[in-house]
Amino acid sequence: MLPYYGSQEVTEADREARQWLEAIIEDKEPLVKPEEAYVVTTILEAIYESARTGKEVILN
Repeated sequence: MLPYYGSQEVTEADREARQWLEAIIEDKEPLVKPEEAYVVTTILEAIYESARTGKEVILN
């Protein structure tokens, strides 16, 4: 486990960053693979684009 310095409040982003660093340092599989994160990001971007434009967004 990596040491944590700073306030006691840990955000979800902090936890995710820590998990990625531990996976790299300890040569482990990350909980979420980069390919999976890419798919989720693509979907979220399409949702925001559709909300912004009011139009359907087709994903390839």
